[in-house]
Amino acid sequence: MAGRWFDMDRLVVRLSLVLENLKTPLKKGAWREMLNDRINPVGPEILRISLPFWQATDTLFVAMAMSGLVGSVLL
Repeated sequence: MAGRWFDMDRLVVRLSLVLENLKTPLKKGAWREMLNDRINPVGPEILRISLPFWQATDTLFVAMAMSGLVGSVLL
């Protein structure tokens, strides 16, 4: 059943690669260099995202999700 959603061989290979990378210590501040490499100086500085207005069905969905969460915690 688990094989339907993911390939076990690929999972083992990825996990072994992650564990192999954890064996080599990073120098101090290496995370900053990794983040700086991803900055695109050509792209826009501001990205506007238009979202639809909140509707009554959104409120109903959130209320049902919260009641299900609270119900599962209380059981």
